[in-house]
Amino acid sequence: MNSDKFWFRLVLVRRGDVLSAWSGIRPLVSDPNKPDTQSLARNHIVHVSPRGLVTIAGGKWTTYRSMAVDAIDAAVEGKLFSFQ
Repeated sequence: MNSDKFWFRLVLVRRGDVLSAWSGIRPLVSDPNKPDTQSLARNHIVHVSPRGLVTIAGGKWTTYRSMAVDAIDAAVEGKLFSFQ
């Protein structure tokens, strides 16, 4: 916590003042339809295998609902399940 001396010069922040912290890594997903690394997807990709496995990769915490809709849409379009 050495950065507290730089960012909080006017406010004394101690370790006991911090209630929680979270950190994560979001790997970028390579789009199989694009040959170069400049096209790494910063959003999500939905892929349906020839055997019907729906895979969703990438995305962000803030787009999880959109990711779910896209995965279900891919399953419906691929006729991977039927409605009764």
